[in-house]
Amino acid sequence: MRLMAVSAVAAVLAAAGPVRADTLPLIVNAPATYVPGGSFSFELHAPGLIGLTSYNLTFQLESGPNPPPLTVSVTPPPGLANYPFPDATHFSVGQLVTPIPSPFSLQLSDSAGGSAVATVGGNDYLALVTVTTASTLTTPITVTVTGATFNAFHLPGEPLSTLPAPVTIEADLSSPPPAPVPTPAAWLMFAVGTLGVVSARNRFSRKDS
Repeated sequence: MRLMAVSAVAAVLAAAGPVRADTLPLIVNAPATYVPGGSFSFELHAPGLIGLTSYNLTFQLESGPNPPPLTVSVTPPPGLANYPFPDATHFSVGQLVTPIPSPFSLQLSDSAGGSAVATVGGNDYLALVTVTTASTLTTPITVTVTGATFNAFHLPGEPLSTLPAPVTIEADLSSPPPAPVPTPAAWLMFAVGTLGVVSARNRFSRKDS
């Protein structure tokens, strides 16, 4: 057993014969559809890694040519539940600059002073990705992991991992877009407007009497 960077590659090694390559990372709980103007989330997991000390992932979201912008949030698991490291002090997310606005590309990474054992259904939860769409977006959104490196123990004879297949999330055009939530300023204007109506009614009532 030796410590090395286990990289996921896009191509399946045909020369490996019947040896099966594991898939890392996993895209988990992605919905089949999204409602334009709404949000959806999916998770990134990396099970089965022994002595994990760091990882680096890149992925992209593509929604066709010249799409309306997406808002993407990437965070560690809520409350660090099932996270492989004891804290997320070094958790980092950055947007990759691309020559065209689509696809939307991101890179995330983290490292720890010690090592962790990422087990299936255990502490293998790397990140929660939340995507907010524009109400005018009507095209499918495809999530593609474009690169992954995990610093972990690698047993001799184990195959390198392959990247997961892209996941496509279709637009649900049969559902109405979610109602916008009024901002505090909008609530204040509504309250002031209501007070103005009540005040005007009181003045007219005094005149009539």
